[in-house]
Amino acid sequence: MDYHKDTIEKLKEKILMKQVKSMSEESLVLDDGTKIHFECTDSDCCASADGEWKSAEVAGLITDVQLVDVKKEEEEWGETQMVAKLVVLHNQNPVAQAQLRADNGNGDYYFSILSVFVDDEEIGKILESYYD
Repeated sequence: MDYHKDTIEKLKEKILMKQVKSMSEESLVLDDGTKIHFECTDSDCCASADGEWKSAEVAGLITDVQLVDVKKEEEEWGETQMVAKLVVLHNQNPVAQAQLRADNGNGDYYFSILSVFVDDEEIGKILESYYD
């Protein structure tokens, strides 16, 4: 899938051939001090977006980054949210994974945008949800 392909390519330029050093829910830190995190960079009213690192291991150099399982979910309160996983790989093996979410607010009338940052530099949009 080519969902936000340019952002993924820019992220790869910043982190390939580095190694995971540590992780918290808010950020992934690489061996050279590079820090990767997510922020809701735009939203309207009650819509929101966030990303959370769920797992990481210190094993091998980063050789690929993929955005997978991008899908739209209907919520019981009349909102729609987009969800996805950002997977950092060493060869074919995941070494870190983040869960991403962006919703379009109560009633489905709003929007939100989640962006990825490397060392406080915005790399680009990674997930977004708009009024349907």
